[in-house]
Amino acid sequence: MAPSQVLGLNLTKTYLFTARLSRFVADNSWLSSITKSPVRSEQWNYWWINLSRWLSQPLILAVIMTWSITFTIIITLIMVLGFGRGGIIAASLAAGFQSLMYGGFTPAGGMFATLTSMGMLGTLMPRATLLAVLIATGVSILVWVLQVGKNNQL
Repeated sequence: MAPSQVLGLNLTKTYLFTARLSRFVADNSWLSSITKSPVRSEQWNYWWINLSRWLSQPLILAVIMTWSITFTIIITLIMVLGFGRGGIIAASLAAGFQSLMYGGFTPAGGMFATLTSMGMLGTLMPRATLLAVLIATGVSILVWVLQVGKNNQL
């Protein structure tokens, strides 16, 4: 079974994606400033066709999907922890951990206090985003190197 087929679904109908994206781009006014002259229009068509062909390769689709899914999962997990702008979010994992481990006393300078402070100051999510980008990029590179999206026949 090809990696692009999950539960019998063929996720590589790229001609639909390409056609819809091309129609979207062509309908926007910013494109008219680029394609006023016939030379620019031909260049745009050449570039667009080559980009569409490259993006429609199963390996490229696998890498893009891997990056976006990994990034989304990591950001969601970090947000679910429960370190928010107003402190620890009620009924979150952080609240349960604090209740179980520290009770009424949270030691200053510890990891939990630092994460709470970062959440309240708004510095947690930029760092979490950087972490998610790095991990998602690493996983995508692994998918690229192992060529997971290619239709390898055994």
